[in-house]
Amino acid sequence: ELNEERNRLDLLISSAAATDSAVYYCALQPTVTGNSKSV
Repeated sequence: ELNEERNRLDLLISSAAATDSAVYYCALQPTVTGNSKSV
């Protein structure tokens, strides 16, 4: 969820389980070939 006023992007994961625990990184620019969506 993008919050432009606070210059912040929160990661929301629905239906998360304990096995989903990890360190998640967010790229502000596309990093995957074929993905042109930017934040």
